[in-house]
Amino acid sequence: MARKLRRRNRKGNEKTKAPTFNDCLSIRDFVGAYTVLKHASPTGLIQSDEDQQLWSAYCLFHQGNFEGAKDVYLALTSLENTEQNISKDFTDLFAVVYYHLRMFEQAKDAATEGPNTQIKKRILYHAYDKLDRTTKSKDLLKKLSSPIEDQICIAAMHFNHQRYHDAIDIYKRILLDHKDYTAINVYIAMCYFKLDYYDVSLEILSVYLQSFPDSIIANNLKACNHFRLYNREAAEAELKEISSNSNSFSTNDLIKHNKVVFCNGENALHVLPSLIDVIPEAKLNLVIYNLRKEDFDEAECLLVDSTPSTTNERILKGIICATNGQSKGNQEMIKQGQSHFEYVGSSSSECDTIPGRQSMASNYFLLEKFDEANVYFSSIESYMRNDCCFNFNYGVSLAADGNFKQSEEILLRVHDDNYICEFCYMIWLARCFIMNDKPQNAWDMYLKLESASDSYDLLQLIANDCYINGHFLYSAKAFNLLENIEQIPENWEGKRGACLGVFQQVAAAKLKNNTELPYKVSEIKEVLAMLQASSSTQAENIYNVLNKWFLENLSALSDQCK
Repeated sequence: MARKLRRRNRKGNEKTKAPTFNDCLSIRDFVGAYTVLKHASPTGLIQSDEDQQLWSAYCLFHQGNFEGAKDVYLALTSLENTEQNISKDFTDLFAVVYYHLRMFEQAKDAATEGPNTQIKKRILYHAYDKLDRTTKSKDLLKKLSSPIEDQICIAAMHFNHQRYHDAIDIYKRILLDHKDYTAINVYIAMCYFKLDYYDVSLEILSVYLQSFPDSIIANNLKACNHFRLYNREAAEAELKEISSNSNSFSTNDLIKHNKVVFCNGENALHVLPSLIDVIPEAKLNLVIYNLRKEDFDEAECLLVDSTPSTTNERILKGIICATNGQSKGNQEMIKQGQSHFEYVGSSSSECDTIPGRQSMASNYFLLEKFDEANVYFSSIESYMRNDCCFNFNYGVSLAADGNFKQSEEILLRVHDDNYICEFCYMIWLARCFIMNDKPQNAWDMYLKLESASDSYDLLQLIANDCYINGHFLYSAKAFNLLENIEQIPENWEGKRGACLGVFQQVAAAKLKNNTELPYKVSEIKEVLAMLQASSSTQAENIYNVLNKWFLENLSALSDQCK
């Protein structure tokens, strides 16, 4: 509903006055203005039914309802309501609406039919640019001159091509001469947001919000900055603050889209598909939703016919190719993914951004050049400490490069169960525990596992890695269980060597007269029990020798063992 304006009657009592169309426009209440138009008689700015329709389209456009605005213009252009008879008076309006509907070919055609105006040049320039007709767009660029609108048009082109610093330079030059153009601050803030300078973006955005605190676009950008800097709760709090003050809040497509993002994909299938042709990021976020649900084929289908034109599109292409390539054992797909990451990471516009450095890290990771990958991972670690996906990949890369101490620290930052329950995560963390002299932690991980196949693979890792690193008790435990599962020579030989390793360490410590021995009596008895239970013909002889030595030294061990 429109905002209520009040006046006082002669008695001083407060009465409610119905808002006028002008009242609503003055406070940018386009929902209220549209509502008034539907029920008001022609007056003031509205002198005819045509005026009423034109203003209706204007209000719909500023609500973000571009389809509705197009329908109104179509109704005005011909009785048959067809696009073929577009009136010359509405060509620019049609072109702008078509452009916002991402119907760039139609925007170009509509603008071409119109009179030779500056706005026509700007629309054609952007339409040709979106249609990737480089030569034509460059010719039109030469026709854009010094007026502020043309400069803003050029800055927008830089923004679309991710040349954010070039766009910022133009916007700042305009502000130097026109400090009252406060909306320029929103454009600059958007550029800094894209450059990942979220604090700077918020600072510049505050200049505009001081004058227009109820702006949906500005508050939405503020919420996005809070989402990046803090968390979803902080972002949602910003949106809630303006929801009660803005009548078009709940119907705004951008808000609906971003609420899905802030809520980690909640209602994605209900909201995003209808926004794919309205908000470019909607398709990308639908891809991300499918990736998180591990529906890689559906994610691939959404991008299969598109050529990456933005950094985010190329990164998602890289993720899909690498993921599908790894799951299907397709080296060609992995190579394609690696090339997408390399393209982003080496581009001049992204090489010093967080996505750019993360992409280059992924490139080297897929090439198994982990030392180089870790250089890039470490450069953005301070920004990504709470990102479970980042910590998972960085931790694995460190471990693959032999830096197990730091790898353990990074992997233990992962708190998302979706990662913690992955066998790949458990294997690498278990290996870090073993390499960092914490075999008990790795053994505890095995005891908590419920999957039979995962348990077997983890047992093999513990058995072999503990053996190599001299943690013979846990190696013996693991080989003992492996032998119970599968009585093959490799398992017996590993068990035999680990059991002898336990007694070798105890004997060496005793010979050196150490006050503390490496194992408890109960643990040594456990090793003897493993040998006694073995079906190997060698086990009995080994058991007899070790048990005799143990009994002869039992009293001393009882006093000295931990």
